Amino acid sequence: MLALSYQQAGQVQKALAFALTAHEAAPEKVDAALLSAELLLGLGAFKEAAKLLAPFLQINNARVLFTYGMALTGQNLDGGKYLDEAKKLDPQGYDQQAGKVRDIAGFLKAQGDADE
Repeated sequence: MLALSYQQAGQVQKALAFALTAHEAAPEKVDAALLSAELLLGLGAFKEAAKLLAPFLQINNARVLFTYGMALTGQNLDGGKYLDEAKKLDPQGYDQQAGKVRDIAGFLKAQGDADE
């Protein structure tokens, strides 16, 4: 998927455009929806990310549940149920995803401190 190449190159806006195009072309495909949602989370578009993933909650995919839980949490809603379920389904994947979130949060905090 071309969106992944742009994501890895740090071109988030282009990655999102291609991911959303892929999702619109095949709305039943979880991979395009998940990538789009993850990119939206990175941009702070929590409501939009949750909306993309809601149709996939019934498949019990740990990454979908984790990302959906983070999207809810980002909206100051309770995403704990989804995060707990993601951890049960894939403890190792959960730890990796949570580590990424901690790294991003630390980076953003450092950026904010540097701006002051």
